[in-house]
Amino acid sequence: MNHRSDVMAVASAFLVAAVASTAGVAASTGVAVGVAAAVAVSAVVALFVDQFAGAVVGLAAAAVVILGRRMSGSWDTDAFWLALLQTFALVATGIAAGRAGVVLRRTATTPAGSATLPEPAFGSLGLLDADIAFERLKEEVDRAHAHGRPLSLVVIDVRLLDPAIASEARRSAHRAVSRIFESRIGDRNVPFALSQDRLAAILPETSPAEAWDRIGAVLDAIAGGRFSVRSEQHDRALADTVELAVGLAETGPGIVGADALLDAATAALPTHMHRDGDLA
Repeated sequence: MNHRSDVMAVASAFLVAAVASTAGVAASTGVAVGVAAAVAVSAVVALFVDQFAGAVVGLAAAAVVILGRRMSGSWDTDAFWLALLQTFALVATGIAAGRAGVVLRRTATTPAGSATLPEPAFGSLGLLDADIAFERLKEEVDRAHAHGRPLSLVVIDVRLLDPAIASEARRSAHRAVSRIFESRIGDRNVPFALSQDRLAAILPETSPAEAWDRIGAVLDAIAGGRFSVRSEQHDRALADTVELAVGLAETGPGIVGADALLDAATAALPTHMHRDGDLA
């Protein structure tokens, strides 16, 4: 649920409680204070539970109001219909407050910033999209220059061996490559997608030699991977379906910005090919 709908849930709880309280008090004689108190108690208690439990709280509050009316001797046919209306109002108050409570507790326990995390790119489990990743790349380049630490950037093209492959198999192959890539690249690195068939990763505090060791292990895992196509009865080997072109660049005297680093890694793409487990 997004921030706007969260606010609406909380606001609706206040609105329902206010309407129920106002209508109940205005329509009651002799038990107005009791009705207002029942609405207030129902709303407060329901904030600590969910919608279903909130409805039960509202129903219990309505039962207390009816019992109080009976004991006060103000029970007649008109009072019955009024009590029915107040019961609906109290149940609605409990449901709305219960929903608001769920929203407020979820917001309180959600780590800062997690609500704005982007959706993973291209069916992956966690690849950032290019715009978000480029902002991170700029931060890492600035940090590397400020502290004199190495920073590498790898770009990988996923090329289909059979351009006429069916679209379903194409999507499945790309998704399998993406998921292996992001799961094997390392926790402190930042994998992202420039497009469906071009992946990349920021490797902070990593020299080119260390980067090639990491990339080699990732590419070997991809070469040994398999993927399934729903319309087929068997898995396919990624090594028989795709080849990978790899480009690597590092920050240095001639590369002082994120754009330059990305351009350098992209320019290096044709010189490194990986297929069937062999890294050139």
